[in-house]
Amino acid sequence: MVGHCLGLVGAVVRQALLWTACLSGALLSGGAQADKVVEPHFVLTEEHHHVVPHLVNFARQGVLRSHRNAPLTDFKNIDGAVLVHLDSHADGNLPAHMAATMRENLPAEGPETYDLLRHTCINDFLLLLGYMGIVEHIIFVEPPWSPLMEEVHSITVDISIGVSLEDDEEDPNREDDSLTNEEGYPLMYASIHSPLLDDPAPRKEALEEAIGRFSSMMDTEVVLDHEDLMKRCGKIRTIRFTVLPYEGAAHTLISLLDKEGLEKDIILDVDLDGFGTTSPGAMAMHDAIPSYEDLMRVYHTAHNLCDMDPNYWEQLLENNSKPECTQELSLVHGPPFQAEMPDGFRISGKTKRRINSLSHRFMPGDVYESVEEVLEFYSSSITDNLRGKFAIAMDAFLTQPFHIEERTIEPIIDYWHEVFKTVFVGNRVPAVIHVVRSPFYTPHHHLDSIECKALDALLDVFGPGAGVFHAKEVELNRTGCGNKFPLKLQHDIGEHVHLDPTPWARNVHDAFYWGYDDEDGPGDGDGNAKNPILMKFVNQHEVDIVLSSEGERLNIAPGSKKVTRARHLSKWDLHLASEPKSPIHSLTIDEEEGRKQSFGSMDGTIPVKDETPVYMDITNPDDSETDVEVRFVDEDEETESFVAVLAPGDTHGTMTFHGHRFALYALSDDDHEHIMGEVTVDATDGDVQEVVMFEDEL
Repeated sequence: MVGHCLGLVGAVVRQALLWTACLSGALLSGGAQADKVVEPHFVLTEEHHHVVPHLVNFARQGVLRSHRNAPLTDFKNIDGAVLVHLDSHADGNLPAHMAATMRENLPAEGPETYDLLRHTCINDFLLLLGYMGIVEHIIFVEPPWSPLMEEVHSITVDISIGVSLEDDEEDPNREDDSLTNEEGYPLMYASIHSPLLDDPAPRKEALEEAIGRFSSMMDTEVVLDHEDLMKRCGKIRTIRFTVLPYEGAAHTLISLLDKEGLEKDIILDVDLDGFGTTSPGAMAMHDAIPSYEDLMRVYHTAHNLCDMDPNYWEQLLENNSKPECTQELSLVHGPPFQAEMPDGFRISGKTKRRINSLSHRFMPGDVYESVEEVLEFYSSSITDNLRGKFAIAMDAFLTQPFHIEERTIEPIIDYWHEVFKTVFVGNRVPAVIHVVRSPFYTPHHHLDSIECKALDALLDVFGPGAGVFHAKEVELNRTGCGNKFPLKLQHDIGEHVHLDPTPWARNVHDAFYWGYDDEDGPGDGDGNAKNPILMKFVNQHEVDIVLSSEGERLNIAPGSKKVTRARHLSKWDLHLASEPKSPIHSLTIDEEEGRKQSFGSMDGTIPVKDETPVYMDITNPDDSETDVEVRFVDEDEETESFVAVLAPGDTHGTMTFHGHRFALYALSDDDHEHIMGEVTVDATDGDVQEVVMFEDEL
């Protein structure tokens, strides 16, 4: 996953979950000595790290019978579960910090369980589960479109994890501020080792490279030598991490799971982005390159990938080995990119420099030239939609897994359906099965299809088991698939509050845009974006007012406005400059109101305007017989700026906001333009909208 958590950080729950009422009689209460659980317990979440509280409760209740709360002294919890991780991302980062109480025990029952979400996010929850002793062996099966861990396929390493000591008794020369973060939580560290390194084996060099790859996946600053880890942390827990390719996955999984022994519990961890995936970088690039086929060609060319069409998955299913590699999607090995350049086409010098400044110039010359040809064709759209964010977006796009091809969804799930039927039978039936929707990574326009087909495959193999467990915040039937479980087996476990909840309904909103800006870079390192919400405050009084929040203070003159950055749930006071202790209004910023918001100082005008993000396609139909120019109307500047020229049959897609206006002009052969009308964006019509000229009332 990306190195930051895009603002998805956990919080304290104010209400304990009613687990006892939800868990069926199938839950075992005998702890580690109870009979083996045979009915899978399904868990449905939106974000991946939200499985953590569920698993803590399952361990406490006995569903994960193997967990034992043993002392943490260089301890490998051999009874911890095996977690089979089906995902486009390894999610193997190390949590930055942890509550000191977690060194010894599982969190106390109730709100403390959910406070765990303060310490984890979507890309580091696996090692947190390892540190708590719930999971002992993580097996990540990486899809063929992921470029992240290919170098370490079929390799297992030991990862030892510890929390820094609360004092300096072990190392009096170490500075205090190296032990905790700014909130006072102890920091986490790790060491990585493979027992095979102790032998003079031919693979020693490969294993050393693999350990380096795992270290970079986490953060090299937190990876220590094992002796240093023991000295800094005192008490540690060691887990195993294995990476497998899809090829031969069924055979290898059977072999690995059978070696674990009958007493091991199994967790089947299914992220739906493992059947098709996008990323914030890809979402940003899609604004500039609206053709998914062209994006796929760029991605496949940059990474020299094989085509993954339905035939690829049929071969993989039949032979359980690497399919024959065809490269029709490649811009180098496949058909050339043949888009016609419009008359008068030219690339601005600034856009040309942006394309030439890509950090991926390490690509071979013919590869880069092919990619550059596509980027130059879309240069106008790149300038209009990305501007200074192009290099960041392109880098994020090419370094994260990407695969969006509707015709392959069913073949991919069919492949895993057969793997499930082959592997997870007899004593290898999972105790827990996660189904994770993953906003911003599972393509929103395919989520319904992916979730329904995946649930069909899982239910066909395992049946409904003990049912599906979900927090109150998760709308079970959001995709129309949750009701595949009988009503009596749908367990709403209660409210599950956490900081910065993502507005799931706005899953088309591109977090990439508001996660960082050109100058500031990506966030503050604690999962908080530096510019998450843009706030405009308007002084409608005839005297100066002051806006203040957590030490920040803005003076606003009469009739003026100020734009600033605000965090979700941050509190702001507006008061007259002459009366600093008597607020006119006290505001709490809620990201549910949009990523750009405006507030006025007069009573009854808060908010002035809710600028909620909307993704809009503007289409000039095939039979229009005229080119149409789209311009953005800037009310503040009283100007219009060029957006795009659409020939008959063209569509221009853009991320815009509620209240924005676009003027449409018909262009005649003699270069005269005729105003056709305007489009005003109305967010109440939905997050994704389409305007078709000549068919819609403008």
